Amino acid sequence: MPLFGCRKIGYGGNGPSYSPHGNRRVVVPANTILQSPRDYLLPLSERLPVIGRLRQSQEMPKNWYLVFLYLEASSVAKMKSIGNDTWLEQWRIENHPYLRMREIQGSLNYSYEVDGRKTWCKILVPYPVQFSRDIVWESVKDLKSWSGGMHRVTERNTAVVGVHVGLLRQPA
Repeated sequence: MPLFGCRKIGYGGNGPSYSPHGNRRVVVPANTILQSPRDYLLPLSERLPVIGRLRQSQEMPKNWYLVFLYLEASSVAKMKSIGNDTWLEQWRIENHPYLRMREIQGSLNYSYEVDGRKTWCKILVPYPVQFSRDIVWESVKDLKSWSGGMHRVTERNTAVVGVHVGLLRQPA
């Protein structure tokens, strides 16, 4: 499943010459990936005492991550109610507690810090993403340090919705 990181424009220039996620990177506007403020970003991590939904980087302990699963509103519309519609509604991009997308520019707003911790947002996207032909990919050194544990779905409601719409498999 493709992984997209959020970074504010101008923050750190083009970024470092390495990545914990892979060996190719491209910078695109958020609305290239996220199609509508009516879509959803569901948290992968359950809420824990003290750290909430944040997950600490194993390699860089000062960095914390919020990891989300992108879900198009059309996928939810096809789904019968599963009894947690109120929970689901809070994760619409337009209502989201951590991120907001402005409709006109399609820019994504989020805080660099959550509860005083330097935070990076990651979004898993289970849909095809079309990039323009003139997009320029940058080669970077893959540090292979992205923890697979951060991809684990521990938020029960996200797991239920993901399985219901066919984006996630039910654990064996």
